[in-house]
Amino acid sequence: MLQDPVRRAWLPRTLLLRLAFVINLGVFYAAQSWLPTIAQQNGATAGTAATATAAMMVGGILAAGLIGPAMDRRGPFAVLTVVYLVAAVFLLGMGLSFSGPPVALLGAAFLAGTCVVGGQMSVIALATVLYPTTIRPTGVGWALGVGRVGGIVAPLIVGYALGSGGDVETVFAIMGSAMLLASIAVLLLARSNRRAGFSGSPRAGVDPGGVWSVEAA
Repeated sequence: MLQDPVRRAWLPRTLLLRLAFVINLGVFYAAQSWLPTIAQQNGATAGTAATATAAMMVGGILAAGLIGPAMDRRGPFAVLTVVYLVAAVFLLGMGLSFSGPPVALLGAAFLAGTCVVGGQMSVIALATVLYPTTIRPTGVGWALGVGRVGGIVAPLIVGYALGSGGDVETVFAIMGSAMLLASIAVLLLARSNRRAGFSGSPRAGVDPGGVWSVEAA
């Protein structure tokens, strides 16, 4: 059972899923860990920095309530691909917002949170849809565990980059590029799943891997 998700038939999909987890959790923890410090170093008050950090979480929680139903209607792979793509754009904007007024930072943090935090909540749902029930606990559990590696390493990388004189815009551009890579990983995951012949619906209780099309009401 432990090896099922990494057997030949599942290996490409498992690796792509774990890549998405590593990136999403890495960007989430890096942004959350360093946002207060970066904001204050760029002139924001402690209150603004704390509010921006909270705004990211609020944005993600609110977005998750919209992303979930969208995944039901349009398919989890299609929706999460777009969410990660938009996250890349919002992170680029967030890097530029530190030189603007406080309201720009708060708005950028909120928007970035909708896709980074909201995406993290949603990729877990995608993982449960990807695997059949026989290997689902193992597949999802390992994806969450491997994803934590990104959550540990990414803040350290950001700290090293900032400590070495890297500018904030570049750091957030790299985070945005990482989310773009996650978007590509989910897109490839969908194609791999379709080739494997899984096209069921999560609501139908079948192996629901490749849910790209809109389901009939």
